[in-house]
Amino acid sequence: LNVKELEEYPATAGVTEEEKREYAKKKWRSFGAVGKLHNVVKYIRGSPQRREAYSIVRDELEKKAQKKLKVPVMDNDTRWGSIMDMIEYALENQVHLDMYCRNEKDLELDQLTEQDWVDLKTVHCYKFNLTR
Repeated sequence: LNVKELEEYPATAGVTEEEKREYAKKKWRSFGAVGKLHNVVKYIRGSPQRREAYSIVRDELEKKAQKKLKVPVMDNDTRWGSIMDMIEYALENQVHLDMYCRNEKDLELDQLTEQDWVDLKTVHCYKFNLTR
């Protein structure tokens, strides 16, 4: 899985940045739950305003959980295991990722379903079994 290749649009003449972003999101979505999670994390980390909005949800849940919650971990093509780190973060913070996504119209197609969460748990368990 080459992250850089997924982010590139094949033709550049006359293509807007928005079209390139939509193309990349659609391509990532084709990887199922992992791709949708990538799109969610990229969206959250994509601007200071979105990080702040996510922080508000996170802060509310921190008060209830009485534990410190982190910013979502983003996968990348230079750090081995970063996809697994992203999945692990998501599984630990499923409640507030779901809560945030429900309020973001731009994430409608990337909102993780119950089956997506099962798939992410399966991928995580597979990784756990490989490292034992």
